[in-house]
Amino acid sequence: MDGDDRRSIQPRALLITGGLGSGKTSIAIEVGELLERRGDFYAVIDLDFLCWAVPDPSFATTIHQLLVRNLSPVVNGFRAAGINWFVLPRLIQSREELTLIQDALAAADVHEVTVVELTVDKDIALQRLQSRDTGANLSSNREGIVELHSTPDIAGATFATDEMTVEDLAQDVLSHWLSRGD
Repeated sequence: MDGDDRRSIQPRALLITGGLGSGKTSIAIEVGELLERRGDFYAVIDLDFLCWAVPDPSFATTIHQLLVRNLSPVVNGFRAAGINWFVLPRLIQSREELTLIQDALAAADVHEVTVVELTVDKDIALQRLQSRDTGANLSSNREGIVELHSTPDIAGATFATDEMTVEDLAQDVLSHWLSRGD
């Protein structure tokens, strides 16, 4: 497939959800690298960074609303550069959160959204968090391991991240995504 063919691909998104320490960001980055090796035009957008803020409470804006408000313009900016593949890691905790993200993507003319969930054993998640987080962030995330999980039945496929390498998992996730309409 040459560059002109790749530009004609319908825009599509891969939303990677899962609990804390499940490997969402690591898998998203590796999926991006696999897309690059294929010659695809892609963007990895860590959705956490679109809402990493402390909004003024007088505006009554939730963190998720902030994410959704920022998503369409960011995706449109990438679309203006010829990018049609979007890899989006983020813990999704309700069907409403998913719907709002899908609506924001649709506003940027990205209508095909594949959702995968990553799962991990609680002890492995804790080990991962201890290797990356410190201080108050580590304490908060330790508590969150038990509380923060994806909503059941929003993902089209689930992948356990306990024992596979990031590279192998990313290949499996990408293969699933491609099987959805490549």
